[in-house]
Formats: sequence, C-alpha cells, structure tokens
Amino acid sequence: MNVHQGWRNSPSNFLSLNSISCLFYAELLRCSKVLQKPTERQMREEGAVIKPEEIVNITTSAASCLEYVFTDSNFFFDHSISDKLLKFYQQNKPISGEICVYGDYLQPLGCNATPDYINNCKNVMSMSDNLIETRRKVYDLLNGSPLSVLALKRSKFYHIGTLSEYVESYCDSTDLRSELGLSKFSFSACVGCNSSEKEARVGGCIMHSLVTDQCSFDDRSVVEFCKFDAGGVTVQENCIISNCVYDGNSQLTIPQNTFMQTVPVFDPKGQPMYVTLLYSVKDDLKAKVSSFSEAHNLSYFQRSLLSVRPGVTSDELFGEGCPLTLWNAKLFPLSSTAQSSFLLALSCVNSFISAKKRPLIPQQASEVTSLKDSSSNECFSNGHANTQLINGKCPSNGDSREIINGCAPSSSLDNNYVDKNRYETDTKSADLSKHKVLYSFADIIKFKDAQRMIEERNDLATLIKHAISPP
Repeated sequence: MNVHQGWRNSPSNFLSLNSISCLFYAELLRCSKVLQKPTERQMREEGAVIKPEEIVNITTSAASCLEYVFTDSNFFFDHSISDKLLKFYQQNKPISGEICVYGDYLQPLGCNATPDYINNCKNVMSMSDNLIETRRKVYDLLNGSPLSVLALKRSKFYHIGTLSEYVESYCDSTDLRSELGLSKFSFSACVGCNSSEKEARVGGCIMHSLVTDQCSFDDRSVVEFCKFDAGGVTVQENCIISNCVYDGNSQLTIPQNTFMQTVPVFDPKGQPMYVTLLYSVKDDLKAKVSSFSEAHNLSYFQRSLLSVRPGVTSDELFGEGCPLTLWNAKLFPLSSTAQSSFLLALSCVNSFISAKKRPLIPQQASEVTSLKDSSSNECFSNGHANTQLINGKCPSNGDSREIINGCAPSSSLDNNYVDKNRYETDTKSADLSKHKVLYSFADIIKFKDAQRMIEERNDLATLIKHAISPP
C-alpha cells in the first residue's frame, strides 16, 4: 500500500465534480509525504490515518466509516521534473540497477519528505550494488519538489498486483470498465471481422493488437501489443499474452493459465535478441526458499522448479548470491526473432503440460527420433519437442525454431517427410540444458531494450491504424 498523506481541512480548495455521475467530492491538496507499503503503526505515527470528521463536506456513507486512508492512483510529472530526470540519466548512465517509481521517485516528493527510506530495502525485488547510492542521488535531485494530489472522498480500490487479478480486473469486473470507460477491444483491429461484430467474435480483452477472424480468445483472456495477423491463434481461459508475434499459417493453441511476454533484449555481448517470459498465472514469483536444497519446493507450472533444469547448481539456476525465487530463476532462452522466441516458449509450456501424458512419436516411427530418457530431463526430453509438422511435413524453410503447439498429431506423421536431423535439432532447442544463455526475470529487466520495444509498438500502431482505416 502506498499512502499519500495530504493537508486536510482546506475548504478553499474544495471542488465539486459535477461531471461525474456519482455524488462524491474531491479536494485538491498538497501531499506532505509518500509512504511506501507502510505498516499500520507507521501510518498512525505519520498521521496518515484519517477520521471522518477531519474531512469537510463528508458524505453520509463515508461518515459511517471509523477510519480511512488516502491511497495512490494515477500520477504524472510535469516538464520540470521530467527535465531533471533526463539530465540525471545523462549524467549517471548506464543505470545498472532497477529504480522503482513508487519507492524511489515519489518518496522524495512532498514538503515533509525525509531520507529515512533510502536504506530500507525490504520491498526491493532486485538488489543492485549501487542501489543505496542511486537512491540518495535521486532524493537529492527531487527533494523539495511539491506533490499535488486530488483526494477523492469516495472511491473504490482496485488492486491489480497479481497476474490473476489482472485477468479478473479486465475481463470480469464490469464495474471497472464502466467506471473508467474501458473497452474490451481497445485500439485493435481484427482482419476479416465486420467492425460491428469484432468484439463479440474475437472475445477476451484485446488491447493494441492486430488479429484475424481465425483467432479465438476466451472471454477470460487478455491480449496486448500482439501481432497475430496471419494464421489462427487460440488463447484459452485465464491467459495473459503480451508483445507476442506470429504470422504463420498454422493454428496455434496457448493453454489455459499461461502468461507469455516477448521482450527485446541484448545478449551478454550486446547483440539484439528476444526472450519470452513464461509463467503460469498461478505461480508465485515472490516465493522464496532459504537454501538450494529446498528449491524443489518452488512451484513452476505446478511442477517442481528443479524438474525443469535438473542437475544444475544454485549459481547456474539463480545466479551467484541471488535470492532463491522464481524471479531470479534462469529459465528463458534467447532467440533471434520475436516469433521464434514466442514459438519456443509455446513448445516449452506444452511440454510442461503434456510431459507425462503420451509420447509424441508412435513406436513405429522411433527410427527417426533420438530422444533422451525422460528421467534425465522430465520437462523437455519426453518427446514433446520443439518441432513443426504441418500435414505430416516439416516446414520447407528449414527453420528449426518454428513450433506448432509443441507437438504434432501422431496420425499425421509421414516417414517420407520427417527429417531426423531436424527433429533432433528441434528437440535440443526445447531442452533448456542445450542453451548456453538463459535469462531470469531479473536478467530481462537488466538487459531489456526499451527503445526497440517502443519502436516496434509504434510500428504495430501504424499497422493497426491502416487496418482500421485503410488508406
């Protein structure tokens, strides 16, 4: 919880928001101090717990409350603050550690801001060596800057802090959509869809994406910044798919409860690459164990994390000196294109789900495969490999990185067209032990290429505009 403590009882700043359909009021206040995830004791000591009688023109319903607090909502910086931050970056780049907006940019603001938060790192997910020094510089830079807040007397608190809450908020909560004027089909285009029926035909919550009428999205799925403008992509229930690309002609299915996000990154040598984050929406990225011997207790896609990368050391899986969490687990291989990264991740999630169900290749076709015993790598070497077989044939372009659902129906296999070497290559690419470099979530934040992501999203926006209103 982030609490903005404001100056209260200021009738001169009282505003009536007549344009809003609900009968509630707001005050324009100066924030004295921002508290980042405070305890109840800290809120009381700082005077952030407010009694109803302290607010002028309090409504009857609000007066029935015993106590309440002001929490954060939307915020923005003006040009003066933006200019300071830009100059700070130019003078201190590269910034090696992650800087938190709430923890590092807002806490220096306000007339009563103090530097005591600088050494408090209990809420820091990724600790860098120079975090304390960087925090101190940011505090010196921004301290003394005023912070104005619009304090709403009556409001709702929507918490979108987990992947499951993200789906629930955008797909299930009609109140959130109606109160904020949100659409389930926002700045998107469906190629082949009639404009009047696109939202009903596509389903789900689609934002800033280009899709086709062959795509199918469950009503409880979120798709954002995606380009699925050729073949059909089926997204099952409770999925979040972000920044993914697929322009192939074959049908793909993303299994339920899957989170996928493709991110442009730099490899350790500085070369542009892509990586796709892959989690179950039920995974707990903050779950932590105290020793590597307990790492099997960390759940990844409802499996033991160690079953995904068997035989590795703690430093190989989590990095030297890093907390033992999914956040720091090195699970995501690099690819040269956004599409190949997305398809590789899709093959992996299908191998998680199908590992113990059935072999990919029937017994009579075993001569064209060379699979390791599943006991050595349960997740990826069980036959549900990274391979594309279309009507029983391997793709003509020879790109071993193409995957269709992570497996092919055994009834369609044709020994005349199954290439042994290609299949072995695909199997190895889906085996995490075969990748020299694997990134964790923490690594992706460190090596992300934000400029390339912005450029690619701008290109996607242009395509969407042309699809909506052809020139």
